[in-house]
Amino acid sequence: MSSFRFRFASFLEDWAWAVKEKENNKENRKFLERYGLTDLPRQERKVTRYNFYGGVNVLMLDALLASGEIKPGDHILDVGCGTGIFLFYLASKGFSYLEGQELDADIFAVAKKNAAAFRTKVPDYAGHLEIRNENAVTAGVPDDIRICYLFNSFYDQNTYTEWLEALHESVRRTPRKVKVLLLYPTPSSLSAFRQCGWLRETRSIESRTENLPQFVRFQVFEN
Repeated sequence: MSSFRFRFASFLEDWAWAVKEKENNKENRKFLERYGLTDLPRQERKVTRYNFYGGVNVLMLDALLASGEIKPGDHILDVGCGTGIFLFYLASKGFSYLEGQELDADIFAVAKKNAAAFRTKVPDYAGHLEIRNENAVTAGVPDDIRICYLFNSFYDQNTYTEWLEALHESVRRTPRKVKVLLLYPTPSSLSAFRQCGWLRETRSIESRTENLPQFVRFQVFEN
């Protein structure tokens, strides 16, 4: 009997997982098709210190918007923006000051095509939306940015620490309140953030659309 219960529980877990994945994929496709955008599947990691591109779940972004942690008037930087889907999703929701940094030239090329497609579909979009092909660590953070979004951007703790120092340098040049949204926090990223000494951990945002919300969540840090 216990063996049957275990198999039945495993079946229900697998079924629930598949249902969520199907719904996520459906909503992603719907958004991409509406704006003529192209996303990429998970990419191989090409550079030792930087993570692969893993795609975007727009339902997860809805959880972020519902949290109130970001607002349409915020100046937002996507660090390692991939094909730019996060930025275009925010633009479609009325956000008007958006920037992205992408190191990989091939992925950046897709992001540029997406930018052109988005502006074709939304010709009256008057916001600032810029994506640059650059190294986020060496390029640093523009001094007018107040919110940084990182989706597993770097691989090791040292690289996160270097990026945090670049952000801190920007804040020292232009004192202001900043907020970092860390999606899918890892031991490496959390260690760097918790040890940096000038940011505090303020909130965790989960989305029930994710199969592992305790891991695939937004961790919020502020100065």
